[in-house]
Amino acid sequence: MSEKDWATLYTDEQYLSKAELQTVMRTSLIDGYWNDILAYRKKHETEFPFFTIPNKPFHLTATDAISARIEAAELRITRFLNLYKSLRDPHEIELARRAIYLESLRAISILEGAAMSELSLKALLNGTYGESNPLHAPVIAYRKALDFYSDKVVAAPTEDFLADADARLLGVEELTKFYRVRDFDAYAVRAKFMYNPDYTYAPSDAIENLMQSFMDWLGKSDSSHFVKAVAAMYYLDYVKPFDDHNASLAALLAKDAYASSEQEDEAFLLPFEAILASSDGYKTLALETSRTGDLTYVVIHAIEVFMPLLDALSEEINSIRVATYVPEYTALSGDEKALADLQNAKRSQQLSLFDTSTIPGPILLQAGLVTAASAPMAVPPMAPSVVVAPNNPATGTAAPVLPVPQPVSQPPAAVAAAAPGVQSDKAPAAPTLKKIREVSLASPTLSEPKTIAYEGSTLSDKEVREYVLYLLETNPNLNKNQAAFLASHCTSGRYYTIQQFKQTIKCAYETARTSMDKLAAEGYYEKLQVKNKFVYSPVPKGEKK
Repeated sequence: MSEKDWATLYTDEQYLSKAELQTVMRTSLIDGYWNDILAYRKKHETEFPFFTIPNKPFHLTATDAISARIEAAELRITRFLNLYKSLRDPHEIELARRAIYLESLRAISILEGAAMSELSLKALLNGTYGESNPLHAPVIAYRKALDFYSDKVVAAPTEDFLADADARLLGVEELTKFYRVRDFDAYAVRAKFMYNPDYTYAPSDAIENLMQSFMDWLGKSDSSHFVKAVAAMYYLDYVKPFDDHNASLAALLAKDAYASSEQEDEAFLLPFEAILASSDGYKTLALETSRTGDLTYVVIHAIEVFMPLLDALSEEINSIRVATYVPEYTALSGDEKALADLQNAKRSQQLSLFDTSTIPGPILLQAGLVTAASAPMAVPPMAPSVVVAPNNPATGTAAPVLPVPQPVSQPPAAVAAAAPGVQSDKAPAAPTLKKIREVSLASPTLSEPKTIAYEGSTLSDKEVREYVLYLLETNPNLNKNQAAFLASHCTSGRYYTIQQFKQTIKCAYETARTSMDKLAAEGYYEKLQVKNKFVYSPVPKGEKK
């Protein structure tokens, strides 16, 4: 293999560090190969005007192959955002946003050390979160920040944006300080006397210069959107210019950098947090980037983590769209059910659509299958049957029911009843075609999805079950029946009764009364007296005592 082949293989196809190359080649004697690789990368290097803590400029290796990977990544991101923007139904939009936010909040929970469970994260997104765990505060604040920025005109990635985001994560109206003025520990002081140290954060006295040069580049650069976003995420996490929440601010800055480049506030939905929280090598590659100044390591890693995640979220959004057009069932009226029973009873005698030998002449004439001369005149008595067309998924209504001829063997009494002037109470007359049309064209009643509302959000059956588990896990004072009733009877502004609990859970009245009083004592309901009975109204989220 030629020197050029070594260089392109371990740059364009696999962007390896020196340590990784030693592992692949199973030897530490790789200096010659490594020098060839560095020379190849140097030819395609793009240098940036911001620096590592030891004052080495950052750069990107922009070979044709790597540039093509970055462009392909941006195209996939655009497709993902277009898929989200194509949603029109508010319920679909809400479910899609929850699915995307869940990925972001999982990562933030890890980065902030919140140790928030899956059920707690889903409860936070569904509007049913009721815990008072102080460790969860950064995740709750981050979710509020996402809601704010994703519905706001995109701001440029400046220090003003960082100040606003920092205040939101801290939960304060106005900051009393900005960049930190102290170090986290004594390492930064010791590192000044070490040869080629690996800084885990910038010394406080270097932050101002480092951040100024970076923010100037971020606001003016015409680099690709994805590179700017990944650089923003990496650099803020590398310098750690704030006392708290540096990883969360790094993810928000990455979103803002991409959103401002594309002028799309939907870019705040992109889960850049997952790249920082990835456990498959980000820290190792970030360390390699800080040593060499080569941002290509983290850019390639970001593509490898980010693209499969977007593909999975795209599939989930498509599943949400499909589910909208799958009704649970269509309820039939009494007349429609009677007609369906009649059809089933006569199914064995139903005519084949391809056998014209027994089809009445008038039907053949109407269909144009025979001429008037050849149409059979003697026909068996016919009674209409019914074929119900499937529901129209676009409108949610049933298609008209079409009559289909079917032979009927009538007993003498039925024939007599049909004759003029003859009455019979032994056999009812067959339904007339007019009556069948009247019944068929009436729109059936569509069942409503089994959902509940809480603080303006709608929970699916699955989310109700998850809410029951969440209640049982976060409040051991509740039993399963109490949690089940609360999960499906928690619409703010409604009033529920002891009788409803009794009918829902199938229990004695005294058990229902005790349970409702228990839920009120736990702060989930407010107990009110209306005339001679008590009613229970759900306490809005955030007001539970």
